[in-house]
Amino acid sequence: MLRVRGKGRKGWLPAFRDATLFKVAYAYGLRRNETRMLDLTDFGRNPEGRECGEYGTLLVRYRKAKKGSPPKRRSVLTVWRWTPGTIEEWISEVRPGMRHSSSRSLWPSERGPRIGLQRLDSRFAAYRDAVGLDPALEFHSLRRSYMEANRNTPRTCRRPL
Repeated sequence: MLRVRGKGRKGWLPAFRDATLFKVAYAYGLRRNETRMLDLTDFGRNPEGRECGEYGTLLVRYRKAKKGSPPKRRSVLTVWRWTPGTIEEWISEVRPGMRHSSSRSLWPSERGPRIGLQRLDSRFAAYRDAVGLDPALEFHSLRRSYMEANRNTPRTCRRPL
């Protein structure tokens, strides 16, 4: 990614956004819409995880709800030590270069203030296919992997397995 950025190639900002978005979806076990609807203000401190700084918790405001009910909210603690640095780099260094960076959305698209659900699916499929992963993998596979990796483990910033 840094090589593409250094060459000033067109498309590096959306590619960087996508890579960071997928990492954050995995890091917090998020669904597609939960990921898409994140805002800059959804991160906060965790008194038990001071090493995570401003990114110790994530408020998920658009959690899956029962049919006909409004979205539910939940807070998720930061588990992986690499997560705060990944988010900080995106917010402070890369996101300001996006066309719609004035919006409060964490993931602005090239054409609007917030990336769309179909775009998430198409980008995930394109990257999956480009690296030769199983075509059965989908965005929700990130959530399943998170759940499996974090089963019966403490919920503070820790090193990856």
